[in-house]
Amino acid sequence: MAGRVHHVTKEVLECVSSVVVVHRIKEESRYITMVNGEQYVTMAGRMSRHHEGGQAYGKAHFGEGSGPILLDNVRCSPGYISDISDCYHRGWGNHNCNHRKDAGVACRLSATRVRLRGIGSSPHQGRVEVYHNGSWGTICDDSWTDEDASVICRMLNMSNGGKAYGQARFGRGSGPILLDQVNCVSGYIEDISDCNHAGWGKENCGHQEDAGVVCRVSGYTRVRLRGNGSSSHQGRVEIYHNSEWGTICDDFWTDEDASVICRMLDLSKRGKAYGKARFGEGSGPILLDDVRCLSGHIGDLSDCRHRLWGKHNCDHSEDAGVVCTVFECESGLFGTYCLRRCHCKVPGCHHVTGVCNNAGCQDGWEGSSCDKECERGAFGPDCLQTCHCKVPGCHHVTGVCHNAGCQDGWEGSSCDKECKNGAFGPDCLQTCNCKIPGCHHVTGVCNNAGCQDGWEGSSCDKECERGAFGPDCLQTCHCKVPGCHHMTGVCNNAGCQDGWDGVSCDKVVTAVNMVYIIGIALGILLVASVATNIALFATRKRKDENNLNGNASYQDALPNRRDAAVTSDRVYEDLEFEVMPSQNADYECLDTTATTSV
Repeated sequence: MAGRVHHVTKEVLECVSSVVVVHRIKEESRYITMVNGEQYVTMAGRMSRHHEGGQAYGKAHFGEGSGPILLDNVRCSPGYISDISDCYHRGWGNHNCNHRKDAGVACRLSATRVRLRGIGSSPHQGRVEVYHNGSWGTICDDSWTDEDASVICRMLNMSNGGKAYGQARFGRGSGPILLDQVNCVSGYIEDISDCNHAGWGKENCGHQEDAGVVCRVSGYTRVRLRGNGSSSHQGRVEIYHNSEWGTICDDFWTDEDASVICRMLDLSKRGKAYGKARFGEGSGPILLDDVRCLSGHIGDLSDCRHRLWGKHNCDHSEDAGVVCTVFECESGLFGTYCLRRCHCKVPGCHHVTGVCNNAGCQDGWEGSSCDKECERGAFGPDCLQTCHCKVPGCHHVTGVCHNAGCQDGWEGSSCDKECKNGAFGPDCLQTCNCKIPGCHHVTGVCNNAGCQDGWEGSSCDKECERGAFGPDCLQTCHCKVPGCHHMTGVCNNAGCQDGWDGVSCDKVVTAVNMVYIIGIALGILLVASVATNIALFATRKRKDENNLNGNASYQDALPNRRDAAVTSDRVYEDLEFEVMPSQNADYECLDTTATTSV
């Protein structure tokens, strides 16, 4: 971009045709040409906003201007100067040139676009966002320092340095996190992309770690409070211009103007205006008069309307002063502009330092002001709990991991609980089978006692291989259908292979065993045969006895019928008889003898 500066303020400065600056007078602004000829080279690189330096041109390279020639013999010393009025020159309006020597510049545009967003209370502070590959994104606060913040402020032409803030101080952004581990080494760096970083898009952060800055805008116009004020928040206003300090006349001096001074000094957002040299008369030049800061937020006094620098109708009895309003922040807020928040267990903290009462910090916060989130991987009360997430980091208060879940061996919403006894590994879904219950929750390794019967492996989570079983899987089963229970060795219903015996088919059948088995089998057969014969004999005997008892009853009845008159002293001899079966099953008495005693 090259050409003349056609609209120059502290907020917007562009390069167009000839170099032109606006020198404000009381009622209106008009364009005034600035010329320096060949000595303009150093200054050219510092003129434009959002640029990385520039090339100086003279001899009306971009065309002749009109109106008065305001500056000549401009010399900007090496280093960073944010305001052309801070460079050496002959004095406003003093020159020996004509418009054929109008100066020009060609500005090199910054390679990286940056902006401030979020809940900052002024345009010079907020969440840092950078533009890359077609989208806006944020910067992670890892290693984020004031050096890095100052680079951002320089890129925005708020170039008196910057203060770094992390932990999404100005609110969480959205979209990609584009930079992490930014480290702008000491020295002058004009573009954040020239600093060391992890690489575009490479990060391990969440938006709760978005980086922010507060740029010290007093770099445009240097101001200070002097005189007999009773504190650092009040005094006579003095400003620096053209290498000297001077005062401001109190004509039209209002609270709006005073508030701009207080903001430039980072003392407060509001100020009270005082005139009539309330804080004592100054010395030196009176640099500004008829200052009018229009309603709204203005970051620099030079952006307010005023007479030309050095033009006034006052004396030091009219020196302007301010008292910057010092007020306590709302409960839970502290620091400059009350932008910082403390997280104390008992609500409220010191409005300046942010120090909590003795109760300490809320869960998930640490630091003397309880304004720092727990370090990555820690959470909860006093940040003493640890989460074990697959993707490092968890919510600093609840410990909840991101969607990736827990590391191996951990479970729970915060991944802070070891797997229970007997479980280990990813999602605690693996089981170890140790003799002594329990194993390492991550690796599954058992204690020295080893595995339960039927299990093997360093984690005792593998069944014995097919055909093995028992302690240390050293026993072998020989089943007809390969495989047996890995713990007991019991085969399936098919039984053992030939030559093997036992419940687990792990006993060899030898020759001696065969003889023994055959003997037992023959013995069993013999016993069975004898038992059968005995049973048949007993049955036949019982049948014969039954028949004998029947015949005896029949013979006993005969004497009673023939000898009914025999006396009681008759003695009977035993009858001898033989039962002879006949065809008709009739029985016949063979001999009967009766003996009678005399």
